[in-house]
Amino acid sequence: MRFYATLFAFYGVAVLGCIKGIELKGQYVRLLALILFVGGLARTISMFKVGRPHSFFVAMTALEFVLPLLIVFLQSRIEKMSTL
Repeated sequence: MRFYATLFAFYGVAVLGCIKGIELKGQYVRLLALILFVGGLARTISMFKVGRPHSFFVAMTALEFVLPLLIVFLQSRIEKMSTL
């Protein structure tokens, strides 16, 4: 579990690094969203191969599919607003 803590800590630092000047960092925001989405895919594959995990991790899987879509949508809105 320490591996995950380290991974998520650095992911969080990368996300926070995108805040300042976010309208210019769309490629990084989308890459981070893609990484989160792929994590959800990996967790889903694991569910089919190994079995259903604790319900908390099932909920996290749902978030790993929904949040990236929301992030990409919001990033595109931010970019459009910055060009006006």
